[in-house]
Amino acid sequence: MSSRLDRVKDWEGLTKLARYTVCGLAKKVKCTDRQLRRHFAKRGTTPRRWMQELRLRKAASGLLQGEDVKNASAEAGYQHPASFSRAFHRLYNKPPSAISASDEPDSG
Repeated sequence: MSSRLDRVKDWEGLTKLARYTVCGLAKKVKCTDRQLRRHFAKRGTTPRRWMQELRLRKAASGLLQGEDVKNASAEAGYQHPASFSRAFHRLYNKPPSAISASDEPDSG
């Protein structure tokens, strides 16, 4: 059975408009928080985890292009660089300051 959520095309754009919140994203795609969680559970993740990984991938891309940590964290929607640094380290097993243009962070 196909869900209406399967037809949503711009998850990343809607997520940014929703300010990286589950509640905000649910409103953008016109469903309940619970429906959104079920949709992501079918894909083996949660909306919150998916959004966090999306934010960190965007920030890693900025860091690889020479952006400083403070700007990369702000672009990724983090209010505090320290929060960004902790989340980044959890995902990539290295601090954001260790990323350089010659690196390609792996999500492992």
